[in-house]
Amino acid sequence: MRIPPELGKVSKQTLGLLGLTSVILIRCAKFAPDGAPAASGAGGALSSAAGRAGAEARAGAGASAGEAGSAGEAGSAGEAGSAGEPEGGTRLLPERSLIETNPDALAYLSLERALGRATGEPGADVYRAYAQSFTERSSDQTSPGPRCDDESASSDGLSNLNGFSLPCPGEAANLIWQLPAWRPLSVSNRFDLAPVGGENCGEQHLSFFYDTSFTGQPEYPARAYLGLAAVIANPEPERGLDGCRPLADFWASLSRSEYDAPDLRARALELVFLGTSLPTNGLPASRELSALMSSGFRPMISPEHFGHAGRVQLLFLGGDGDWHFFEHALVSGDEGFVLRRPLSQSLPVAALLSEHPKREQCIHELLSSIPGLMSEDVNLMRLDVDPACFAATEASYPTRLAAGLFSAPLGPDLRARLDAHMKQYYPDSGMNGGDIARRAGFAGTCSGCHDLGDSPWTNPSSVSHVSRDLMQACAPSGPDATRRCYARSPLLNTVFIPHWTSVLSDFLRRPGAYGATPGGAPSTTAIDGAPLSRHHP
Repeated sequence: MRIPPELGKVSKQTLGLLGLTSVILIRCAKFAPDGAPAASGAGGALSSAAGRAGAEARAGAGASAGEAGSAGEAGSAGEAGSAGEPEGGTRLLPERSLIETNPDALAYLSLERALGRATGEPGADVYRAYAQSFTERSSDQTSPGPRCDDESASSDGLSNLNGFSLPCPGEAANLIWQLPAWRPLSVSNRFDLAPVGGENCGEQHLSFFYDTSFTGQPEYPARAYLGLAAVIANPEPERGLDGCRPLADFWASLSRSEYDAPDLRARALELVFLGTSLPTNGLPASRELSALMSSGFRPMISPEHFGHAGRVQLLFLGGDGDWHFFEHALVSGDEGFVLRRPLSQSLPVAALLSEHPKREQCIHELLSSIPGLMSEDVNLMRLDVDPACFAATEASYPTRLAAGLFSAPLGPDLRARLDAHMKQYYPDSGMNGGDIARRAGFAGTCSGCHDLGDSPWTNPSSVSHVSRDLMQACAPSGPDATRRCYARSPLLNTVFIPHWTSVLSDFLRRPGAYGATPGGAPSTTAIDGAPLSRHHP
């Protein structure tokens, strides 16, 4: 997917119009029932219950405030499947096989169960530790988990994480008792993020939105989104990426007619993501789900897919009227349930534009990352900086990187250094420091993708690319055309989802084409040919 033609030359447009992110669920023993410890270790099958039943066999947000996303927008995503059919003739329907936003197909996915599955701990305990991590530690608090001011004492509501400023938002404490207010928003199949060597099988994303109609909801956060990103273990890494084929086959099978009923997809997703507490004998008898369950994959939401690999990300509207972005890891109870983490592959913009102890180090990292920003295919733009330069958090109010080159205290200095770098190393590119700053701003910050204002690429009045407030037709034609789904943004429909679809379709067409990396060396690129980065909706 090339940069949309209406943007013209990227160097002559503010990429904030497009707001591209490098942008924006989960192996071995039986699935444990709710309340039982999650199985650990390496052996076993996904679910004996579904296996006995012969069952073989997608992400948006909530609600009601109106209708947006025309059938034409839904069609953009639906038509992406026409890029090709995998062997066997199944036409991929992106609205099922890449991103599911039909509320009825998400009905059995709850945040409490997901947090429990991701850690092997009671979900309510994990959630409380998560919510408290946004608050300051008081002398009488003995419950486990981190607090906002663990790295340094807070002053005027600000602390530090990774050496960068971190707010301790007082209103976030209201989240503590609001676990029932979260509703499933979407599931996304990010197989395109799998490394070419098959070290893992990419990511599976499960997202939720904060339901403002929940009884007893506090004033803030009145709008919030929470996403779990699981990095999926390859049960047969010696086979390279082909060890991931059962997972890819399962997602492709959801496009077939036997899954036309949203409830059947809901059952399959509940089984594959969380294990199952539902009867499985109503599921279609498809070889793909059966193969997935017998091939060593654990549920998508499992401790093996989180810990220090997967992550949970929060976007919430604070009482100051600005959006805030945070990231955590989900771990065991012995580790305190959650760990505060800086935003992986997200630039500390304020530190680049002003005096900061890490400024020189992080400018060096930015300059070193320019090769990943040079692609004209926006799906392939990536940032790759050292974790020491991961921002602690981000919000929608600070100066953007490109604007800061002209307005911030040390912005002109950074602009001159970027200009000189481009002139020396990329003299024929036609780009200058401002162009690179715009690219880095959306490929290396959360707000670069999510805070699009009134851009035509966003859902109106939303920072989420699947809207909790707007609905659209699920598909341009077929049985899903008359159903209503949480609206996907034009950016998702016309730029990112077609790319995800193309990658999956290409993989399915070429069985055996993806072997292990020669010599067993780990690969560092995804199967789309781009270095991995944090940003994936």
